[in-house]
Amino acid sequence: MAMNFDDFKNDWKWKIEPSQEIDIKNEIEKLRSSMHPLDKLKRNMRQEFFAQVIALVFLAFFPILGKFNHISQIIFYYSYIVFALIAIYYLATFFRFYNQIQQYSGTTKKTLAQIHTGLLLNMERYKAFGFVLLPFVVTWLLLYAYDVLLKENKTLAYLTDDKILLLFIIIMFSTILFMLSVVLWVKFYYGKYTRQIKSVLDELEE
Repeated sequence: MAMNFDDFKNDWKWKIEPSQEIDIKNEIEKLRSSMHPLDKLKRNMRQEFFAQVIALVFLAFFPILGKFNHISQIIFYYSYIVFALIAIYYLATFFRFYNQIQQYSGTTKKTLAQIHTGLLLNMERYKAFGFVLLPFVVTWLLLYAYDVLLKENKTLAYLTDDKILLLFIIIMFSTILFMLSVVLWVKFYYGKYTRQIKSVLDELEE
């Protein structure tokens, strides 16, 4: 006896839906176990940590590479020591947060929520560190410009009012651009992981 077409569709639907339900459960289990957003986040944090350490070391040789005069070198290294202490403190907190993620076992939603909160706080620390870096960079660039004047046998009297105004505009524009770049970089480099982890938390909530 030929099977009715409607019966055939109902039978096929019965076969498909339990499988789909299992697939959904499997996907949630994968979210619970692998936590791939954290794996990508850890990789990026490792790369950024080593890049910042290298940059910190490289800055120490900036006066030598720029062939600063003796006075400019003294001013530079005094400010560099202050900056290095701030940078070391930031890198220590950055590394501590990385270890917190590294030790995450993926067994509790509460711990993942703490990671999400910690990441948001670390993003704010990152921006604050970038903003703290700004006055040091401006100081070092002014020292470099002053050193160039001395090498050309010129004094600060060479800077007329128009040139000072132009220098001020350049500094202000560069400051705004630098701060905007820091905010966008943090959002681009870490923001996507906060959204992914939040998505995982929402999945676990469901």
